[in-house]
Amino acid sequence: MAGRIGVVKVEMDGRWDIENLLDFADSIRDSYSFFYVVAHAGSENTEYLERIVADHFWRGDIPSHRLRERLYSAVPDDEGLKIRSIRYSSPGFMELAGLLGALLLAGKVVNTWLDASSKMVKIYGDVNKFFEDRKHLRRPRGAIEVGPKTAIDVDEARRLMFEMGDAMGYSAAECERILGMVNNPIAGLKFMVALANETRKLAVLSEKGLLSFPEQKQLKEIEVDDK
Repeated sequence: MAGRIGVVKVEMDGRWDIENLLDFADSIRDSYSFFYVVAHAGSENTEYLERIVADHFWRGDIPSHRLRERLYSAVPDDEGLKIRSIRYSSPGFMELAGLLGALLLAGKVVNTWLDASSKMVKIYGDVNKFFEDRKHLRRPRGAIEVGPKTAIDVDEARRLMFEMGDAMGYSAAECERILGMVNNPIAGLKFMVALANETRKLAVLSEKGLLSFPEQKQLKEIEVDDK
């Protein structure tokens, strides 16, 4: 097994409908796929996945839903996201088992989202303006000619990427890991936006009082199962 398997207990409360459950299932699966690749970045085991991610967030040739499906289907079964137990009541809970590093990142980012939602609105606006002013960078067809203007664009993309990462609770080292995985700051910024969009769905459920992830200090005590 490439990584340690841990368990996160997600508290559940309130009145859930089927749409809430579908939103949770889709978002936690898709977020886990991204976090899985980030947690393994630089490993030979995920080199293929990193190439897929880097290519998609540079050129955007793969529809987003197909990318998420490909990433999750490529996660080894023994590291896939599993429901260890579930109790639906008020309050209830769901225990999720998966790669410890990915679960740690998921819990940290979702909780940080709740504290940084107003800040993220501004960052989203800055990112949208960045790509609105540089439409040719949304889906580049190939290599871009390097020049003074390109260097400025790359520097600005890097700044926005790290700003968004910081707002979501990523350390500078974690942002550097993502940057190394996707090869350039423009693709890195797109990746960060995609990750923010997925975890935002989980944060919305938290804002509604339907679920809550453990706080970061509790995540250090997650049960580890090396079977």
